[in-house]
Amino acid sequence: MSALSVAGVVFAVIFVAELPDKTSLTSLTLATRQPPAWVWLGAALAFLVHTALAVAAGSALALVPPLAVRMVSGLAFLAFGALMWWRGEGGRGEAAAGERVRGERAFGRVVLEAAALVFVAEFGDLTQFAIAALAARLHHPLVVGAAAWAGLVAAAFVAVVVGGRLGAWAGGQRLQRVAAVVLAALGTSVLLGFNVGGI
Repeated sequence: MSALSVAGVVFAVIFVAELPDKTSLTSLTLATRQPPAWVWLGAALAFLVHTALAVAAGSALALVPPLAVRMVSGLAFLAFGALMWWRGEGGRGEAAAGERVRGERAFGRVVLEAAALVFVAEFGDLTQFAIAALAARLHHPLVVGAAAWAGLVAAAFVAVVVGGRLGAWAGGQRLQRVAAVVLAALGTSVLLGFNVGGI
């Protein structure tokens, strides 16, 4: 299989697999409250690290105990849900700062928050294992890595655009509360071992 064919197959498989995933839902949820481009950048950075790990480690990722992955992911979702709810409570005095926080400090905080949450959500995810398996099987690790990262980033782009539209349409504290509940529900379902988005 040529490198171009490998890239096309890997991109398509990863993009389609990631769209209904909990990680895309995480990006969508964050983009309802924060600038979508900043959330997307954080997601892209997290995906870059995950793709590099998957390609480099290959099947070694399967050695991470599933229970440990589930516990860390679930607790992170719950923590970010609580944080989002809490920010909604204190938002009255910050109304002048706007629904979407601006400024250099805010930019770094949003990017890091998105990167951290997406990183935890994606760790041990089926798409990460798929990237490792594709890299091992197709014998083009750099091509697989680049195409997989592009697929992940494209899916995150779709998610943050939808989230940004929802945030602009609905706006306000109510939407932040809904986002907090969604993150808490994801955390609870992950901790209980339910499949979320096929994961």
